Amino acid sequence: MKIKSIIVSIFVLILNANASLHSFSFSGVVDTVDQNENNTLGIIDSGDLFSGTFSYSDIDDRDSRVGIGNYSQEATLNLTLGSKQIEYDGYIYIRVWNDLISRDGFDFAVDDQFEDWNMGWYGFELIDSTQTTYSDESLPSSFSASDFNNPAFRLDGSTISTGDQFSVNMTVQNISPIPEPSTISMLGLASGIIWTIRRKTNRTRSWTLLGQRLLIRSKFDSQAGQD
Repeated sequence: MKIKSIIVSIFVLILNANASLHSFSFSGVVDTVDQNENNTLGIIDSGDLFSGTFSYSDIDDRDSRVGIGNYSQEATLNLTLGSKQIEYDGYIYIRVWNDLISRDGFDFAVDDQFEDWNMGWYGFELIDSTQTTYSDESLPSSFSASDFNNPAFRLDGSTISTGDQFSVNMTVQNISPIPEPSTISMLGLASGIIWTIRRKTNRTRSWTLLGQRLLIRSKFDSQAGQD
């Protein structure tokens, strides 16, 4: 019972520590390459694979909220497409749709300049026309690509230095949660504590059994001497 109580307490601490920050990996396939002037994004074609990560806090940043279901949150969005890697860390436009024009959805995109990129849209357009994904417009804490019947990732913009334009449409096939480093560390700590407790418990039991055996042997020897 003692070990179970400790395990429960540790997991409660882990959940509370990471309740607001959510990190995910994603992957999918390129649908169409409408524009890629001078191979700005490298040599890519339909059917190529892409992958990346994104993270954000589900705590509403009241100072940057732009309307019902619309947020501008501090977040990260990293994409690997062919030989190109695009990394963004800053404010990202987020929009949660609940029954908007007969569909639910989730937008998570950058429409700003950073590094040499001038982005018109860099991010997700996850759409569910069955209207079953969301019941309100609060920031979600979990994702599954199967929740949406049109899970898209768009990359539209140009380079600042040359003005070369690009436009790529992709389908997201998988979204998976990434455990935070603090979660992994605490799980390791929990395993260590549980191992230590069990070792001490087993050692105590061993000494108890040894003591019982010695006591029995002593009684047996005493009785043998009396006989």
